Amino acid sequence: MKNEFVYEGHRTYRVRAVGVIAIVLVWLAALAYLVNPVLAWTVSDGLWVGDLDRAVRAEEQIPAASLAVNAVQLLALAATIVWLWRARKNVDAFPYTEVTLGPGWAIGGWFVPGANLYLPGRMVHNVTRESVTAPWARRVAVFWWLTLVGSTALDRIAFVVTLNPFIDERIEKSDAYLLATRIEGAAAVLGLLAAAAFVPVVLRVCAAQEARIRAGQGGVTGVTAAPDAPDAAGSATIGA
Repeated sequence: MKNEFVYEGHRTYRVRAVGVIAIVLVWLAALAYLVNPVLAWTVSDGLWVGDLDRAVRAEEQIPAASLAVNAVQLLALAATIVWLWRARKNVDAFPYTEVTLGPGWAIGGWFVPGANLYLPGRMVHNVTRESVTAPWARRVAVFWWLTLVGSTALDRIAFVVTLNPFIDERIEKSDAYLLATRIEGAAAVLGLLAAAAFVPVVLRVCAAQEARIRAGQGGVTGVTAAPDAPDAAGSATIGA
């Protein structure tokens, strides 16, 4: 069966440990983001009621909070990239799979402007499709990517709202931060939904892939490919 074979001599990677690390960091990033709407609301409320000291203190905390949130998000991204690259490389070791994007795109796809709105989601969907037989996993992978992109887009919009150079009056600034609170609140909800969807996708892919690897190493007859067969789809270059 397709799920029980590995190309003989083709290197495979354990993905469960790094997958769990990615899940934990993704959840930490999603929870850390909640500080953004809380601070924005504090600024708005302080300005509205005339408590300028509270508003100023909250506004002064925003850069440091954003830096901390960004740091956790970068760690989550790094772990996700490592997991995705390993999972994508494993697909090359499994017979009867078909993925058009080379493993290098598991890394580069996140950093190419414009393409990063699509390629990482496609990569996760393809890896899920070739690893897991359950259709729901592919649908959850799509949901994960759409909510993640939506959360990121709303975060950028909220950032622009609070930097409006034409806001001078206290009440106008309060209204701007209130709008940012609502936008960042929506971004936080989408971020939490994305984190929730990330869990079953990663765990299911890890379980399916490692089951194949164990089967291939446990005496189940492997598939000996033609000399160029496994590597044809397994180039680690971005252009593959």
